[in-house]
Amino acid sequence: MTTKIKTQKQVQIIARITIKKNGIVVYKVRSSNGKDIYQTTFLNGKATGCTCPATKPCYHMTQLQAREDGRIASQQLLNSILNEDLVPHAEDDLASCDTCGRHVKPGFVTCAVCLPY
Repeated sequence: MTTKIKTQKQVQIIARITIKKNGIVVYKVRSSNGKDIYQTTFLNGKATGCTCPATKPCYHMTQLQAREDGRIASQQLLNSILNEDLVPHAEDDLASCDTCGRHVKPGFVTCAVCLPY
């Protein structure tokens, strides 16, 4: 008796397209036979459909969902780093002019406007 070992199919991504007007993401993927091209769609980060003939969710949808989840997580991390409140740190380094109260660099007590010369 022979037993078949089932190998996992891997999605071959051709392109990722984002429609900015409505937030839909479309992945163009190559079929497992290497000839056909299918489109897998995402709305709000969730796989909503695929044009392949397989029953849904197909392997395109499940593998691309994991990829999209990772992409969203890394984007959220990047945004949280970039949106960190850096303004208080910059203001901590500034001093104020003794005469008018304008911001001056650390170590200075008078701004360029109030200097007597």
